Amino acid sequence: MPVDLDFPVAIGRDGLNLRDQAAEVPVSALVDSVNWRIDENGALVKRLGYQSWADSDELAGAPLEQATFSPTTGTIDLVFACGDGHVYTSPGDGVFTSIASGLSTTARPSFTMLNDVLYWANGVDDLQSWDGSSLTAIAAAPTGKFVAVWRNRLWIAGDPTHPRRVYWSDILDPTSWNSLNFVDLAEIGGGDQITGLIPAPNIGSSFDGADGLLVYMQHSTHRVFDDTDNSAGAIIGGGNVLIDGGTGTTSHRSLTHLNGRVWSVCPQGVYSTDGHGTLRLETGRLGSFFRNVVNAAHLDNATGIAWQGSYWLALASTGSAANDLILEVYAGYPTGGDGQHPVMAHTIPAGSWSIYPAAPGDQLVFCDSSTGNTKRVRQYGIGGADTTGQSTAQPITAQARSGAWIFGSPHPKRIRRVQAIGRGTLSIGFVEDLQRSVGEVKVFAMAAASNTDGPKWGAVNWGEFIWGGGVGASVGVTTQDQWYTRRGRLFQVTVSETSTDVSSTDPRLGGSSVFAGGAALYNLIVRVTPLDAE
Repeated sequence: MPVDLDFPVAIGRDGLNLRDQAAEVPVSALVDSVNWRIDENGALVKRLGYQSWADSDELAGAPLEQATFSPTTGTIDLVFACGDGHVYTSPGDGVFTSIASGLSTTARPSFTMLNDVLYWANGVDDLQSWDGSSLTAIAAAPTGKFVAVWRNRLWIAGDPTHPRRVYWSDILDPTSWNSLNFVDLAEIGGGDQITGLIPAPNIGSSFDGADGLLVYMQHSTHRVFDDTDNSAGAIIGGGNVLIDGGTGTTSHRSLTHLNGRVWSVCPQGVYSTDGHGTLRLETGRLGSFFRNVVNAAHLDNATGIAWQGSYWLALASTGSAANDLILEVYAGYPTGGDGQHPVMAHTIPAGSWSIYPAAPGDQLVFCDSSTGNTKRVRQYGIGGADTTGQSTAQPITAQARSGAWIFGSPHPKRIRRVQAIGRGTLSIGFVEDLQRSVGEVKVFAMAAASNTDGPKWGAVNWGEFIWGGGVGASVGVTTQDQWYTRRGRLFQVTVSETSTDVSSTDPRLGGSSVFAGGAALYNLIVRVTPLDAE
């Protein structure tokens, strides 16, 4: 008789791979996935849910954009520019207060802070400023819809009459603008125009550490490295250099700092740069994702943010005009030594978002873009269920399908035994021998009910898995014996879970956030019998 072989199957640790054929994708990567995350140990974990933020009711208007007003002293506020022409603030108590009215109901603004003052521009209305108590319209400022701060000056771009022009204010005074302080950047390719501004990462030797202002266009990226005041006969400010003549961004909203680089999106994928080198593709195998799954016509609405060490990008899927999909790029998880990172997908309807600093850690707050909920504000990652209103719970459906896996050789095998190590309720299945197009076969469901802390790795044996509390406290492993009828060479593993999410404060999860989030698959062991004689 052939000797049985055991194979540990680490599903999902390399993220999505939508480029290659399923039979060519290793089992560590996923050919399909939604609402799963990769934890710090490489386990496949169902994402946490979102709920109404701070018991808030609806905003009076649907948000166009949001930001966080975070002065060095005083009250921290979330700020929402809405489609009713108002701008609202809230200090975290769920109450929204109007601080501005009569503004454009359709033009989306961009926000930035300088010297504890929040500034925003939308390309239609006057530049606005808010210091926490007073609102000021700055009529003397240039027209533009993109704002950024570099070397203690406010920079503006996005003037439709000068699509490649960048303006800068006096130092520490965005109410004062020298009419000669602007630069027109070179056009790379026909019709190229500015699509975003952001300061370069703080890796330079200038007095403030930031060595440039990155100016993104549709098909190119530039760096302004000089902010000298211009004067008649001495137009020397605004010196700049081209850093990438082939890649830019479609969305100012996607620009964010993470791990010493600026991250952005364009139709080819997610890119980053240190501000000096050309833009580097960070999503690797997901080139097809943007062509086939994302609504390219609305990619200018894509919005990115750095949170918990990942780059989170909210964007519209095919057939949707509103953001209804999130790609999470794991910036700290390189794969294959090529600098590219795993990516996972979540069905979270984030029309806009910002980080709200609070104990015990930064909170990710977003405005719901789903039908019927476009005036609601949510907090993600706190556990509990996704909601359509303030209290209507909805299960989170989390599904993942791995790539095909050849069990050590091209010869056929029979699966004899399967063991799942994890927590929560999981359905584990196999697609049998992809080359024969056999349908999906469900193997078993796994359940663990009263886990009081993390798994005891040293106590995992066939048929036994011990959670805190001792043997028999809770079974965290399910074993299927003698599954002789399933035979093949290429098997694809499927994992699915549907339940109301477990709150991050649930006592079953213990004190560590590592174990929050409901279902998790830490490992899968498959015992097979080689069938060389067949």
